[in-house]
Amino acid sequence: MNICHRDLKPANLLLNESLKEIFIIDLGESKEIFYDIPEQIKQEMTITGSQKYFSPELEQAFLNNLEKANINPFKSD
Repeated sequence: MNICHRDLKPANLLLNESLKEIFIIDLGESKEIFYDIPEQIKQEMTITGSQKYFSPELEQAFLNNLEKANINPFKSD
C-alpha cells in the first residue's frame, strides 16, 4: 500500500485472538511513499514517533538534534 506508519509500538497494535489477526491503528504520523525498489529507497524524513521505539537510525539522528533523517522509512518502521 506504500504507507509507512512511523509510530509503530505495542499500543498501536490490536490483537484479535480468536481470529489470530493484528490490526495497526493510529495512522496520524503515517506517510504515503512512492518508490520503485523498496530495499534501496532512502528519503529525508521528519523524525517523528515515540522515542522509546525509534529504529537505531532515527535514534542517532534524534540524539544529534536533527529534525530530519535520511532513512528507508519502511525498514525504519
